[in-house]
Amino acid sequence: MFSREVATQLCEHIASGKSLLKACAEPGMPASSVVGRWLLKDGEEYDWFRVSYARARERQADAIFDEII
Repeated sequence: MFSREVATQLCEHIASGKSLLKACAEPGMPASSVVGRWLLKDGEEYDWFRVSYARARERQADAIFDEII
């Protein structure tokens, strides 16, 4: 079941540089297959999640780039 709180925590893990698989391995996080379904579903909550997820991925790229430098 979708939870904005869980989705926010997931996005924070990803934004910190963790891969989706590592973020999903954290306690209380959904399986990566569930995240994939959330990204495909329609509705206001899922629209919010898609935007948050995209922003988290951008921040993830920055975090990974900083590690490379």
